[in-house]
Parts: sequence; C-alpha cells; structure tokens
Amino acid sequence: MQPEAPSVTSSIEPNAPRVVIKIGSGVLAPDGELSLPTLQRICDDVMRLTRMGYAPVVVSSGTIACGRLKLGLEHMPRALHLAQASAAIGQPVLMHAYQQAFQIHDQTIAQVLLTADDFSHRQRYLNALRTLETLIDAGVVPIINENDSILIDEIRVGDNDTLASLIGSAIRAQHAVIISVAGGVRHASKDEVITELGDIADALPHVNDEQSSSGTGGMGSKLNAVETLLAHGIETSIVPGPTDEVLDPVSRCLSGENIGTRFTIDDLEDIPSARKSWLAHGCKPRGQVWVDAGAERALRQKGASLLAKGITSVDGDFTNQELVEILNPSGEVFARGLSTYSAREIDQIMGQRSEQFETILGYHINDEVIHRQDLVILSQTSFH
Repeated sequence: MQPEAPSVTSSIEPNAPRVVIKIGSGVLAPDGELSLPTLQRICDDVMRLTRMGYAPVVVSSGTIACGRLKLGLEHMPRALHLAQASAAIGQPVLMHAYQQAFQIHDQTIAQVLLTADDFSHRQRYLNALRTLETLIDAGVVPIINENDSILIDEIRVGDNDTLASLIGSAIRAQHAVIISVAGGVRHASKDEVITELGDIADALPHVNDEQSSSGTGGMGSKLNAVETLLAHGIETSIVPGPTDEVLDPVSRCLSGENIGTRFTIDDLEDIPSARKSWLAHGCKPRGQVWVDAGAERALRQKGASLLAKGITSVDGDFTNQELVEILNPSGEVFARGLSTYSAREIDQIMGQRSEQFETILGYHINDEVIHRQDLVILSQTSFH
C-alpha cells in the first residue's frame, strides 16, 4: 500500500527551485521588541517568491530578543541560563506571529528546531533533511531556528547565519538571501553598499564585524556563511529589511534589482559532492590531528588517505567515526575527516606503520586512520 501523499493549502509548486531566507534579530526585533509590521512585510515578500515560482525556506533569528524583555533584561543576555530562558519565552511569541502573518495568505508553515548535533551525526542529519524535504515537497514553508532554549556550547551551531548556510547546502537551494540591518557589504571608505562582489575575498577589506544589539552574528559571520553557500553553488545576497520605500527587498533582489550586495558565481563545475559538503560544512569537529609535511602533501596533492605514520599529535576525546580537523605543522586546519580510530587509539599508533597496529593495540581495524572517501580538503579563505 502506497503511503498517502501529504496535502496542504499552498501556492508553492512541486519541485520549485528553493531559496533560503535568513532574517536577523536586528531586523525582526530591534531593541528586543518584535516588530509585527516588519514581520508581516517579510512574510508578504516570502509569498511573492512563491508566485515567482520559488519554494522558500525561512531561517529566523529573534527568539532570545523576543523573550528577554519578559525577564526584565535590558540587553541581550550573556549568561547561558538567561539566554535559554529568554529563548523559551520568545519562541512561542515569534512562531505565533509567523502563524498569524502567513495565515493571511492561507499558507501552512512548520517550526523546525535544530542543533549542531543534528548536522554532526550522519543519521540525525539525514532524518532532519528528510523532514525538511517532506515539508518543502508538501508546499509548507519551514521556519527554522537553532534550539536556543536547550543549547550548550558543545551542540551549538553558533549563529543563524551559519545555520542558514548549512540548511542551504543540505536542501540544494538555488539562492540564499540574508536580511540584515547592515543591508549589505558597505564600502570601507564610503557609506554606501557594494552592489556586487564576484570574489568573496574582495569583501574582507570592507568588513566591520560589529553586531547589532539584538543579534549574535556580525558581518564576518555573514561572510563565512556566504563562503559556504557559494562553495555549494548557491548564489547569495545580503539585503536590508523592508522599508516604506522598499517593501519587498527579497523578491526584488531575486528579480535582478540592485538591492543590497549580490555575490555571484562564475564557475559552478567544482561543486563538492553531498558527502564532501557534509564533512566540510555540516559537522562540528570532535578533535584535532596534527600531521607532518609529507602527510600534508599526500593529502593535498595526491588525494591520499591519512595514515598513522604521518600523524604527529592528537587532541580531543573523540571515538571512531567522529569528525576531526587535520592540521599541518604550522597549525593551519587544512582538512577534515571521519576518523577510523579513536583519539586514544591514535595516541598509541601515531608515527607507526599499519602492520604494527596489531602488536600495539591488540587488533587491526584498517590501514588508514582517515580514508580518502571520508576526507575533504578545506577552502583557503575564512573570515574569523
């Protein structure tokens, strides 16, 4: 018996190209007060995208900002328990507002809360992706946020700019739009937005990484997210929130107007596979492995697997099949991969040949510490 196909009220066409819209706290909740008119304008703009033939996915900040005033907090909380409590209060407030705003358009929405663990563990990643795919295919607009009410640093994605980039790559989005109080990348010597950038590195001299009083991510965070999105072939723009003059910045941006900063892609041929993408951007590393110069050359230039012989040091308390960063002798993180052996085991076998594993450990799992199919070389550019 075939499973019943989901059916909801929606104007979104099946198999429509996907666009991720990330909305910053500074736009939605300036000074901690949720702006219902702004949220309504954004939701109206999202619905314009559906009429343009897109399937929108929203990554929304704002839960902590919406809840902190209820706790009597004048500023964004730094203490973890206060941030969690603020998010717990703000989450239903924010989702009720989205529900009301989309209900005007008779559009079904869904709340999806995620943590870094949902990207770090392969099965949980696939489960989350399956849920998102089902919602999108059914014509539902997912409203995604990090699960701030339960988060600790160990399972934190970091900010919703990063979360948007992970979601965009996971669902194979065609476009991504980051709505920000910055309105785009501003020229360092002139108070004006740069309308187009072809090379992500060109933005670096113009970065002012101050964040708004309501948010957690500055321009550096946004550019890191843009870098990830571009690496997956997702054209990305940073645009301002809606104003009386420009009610619909997202739809007008995707129509080709010069609103905010557009990051273009010249070459889409070198887009990594889904598994490599997950290794590079979808996981939180559990430890670090240092290698010598010879091992670095073999990994970078020959596409080789990582052998214990080339490992010089290990850090962390990871088990087998967990993600680790790979560092060269200068301390640069240049690769990531899933380790066949635990940190304890690597500490015993590093610098040794594989035929010695049996004698040292009492068993032999594989010759490779990290197989080349479980390893990815990282981009050279970052904005930390």
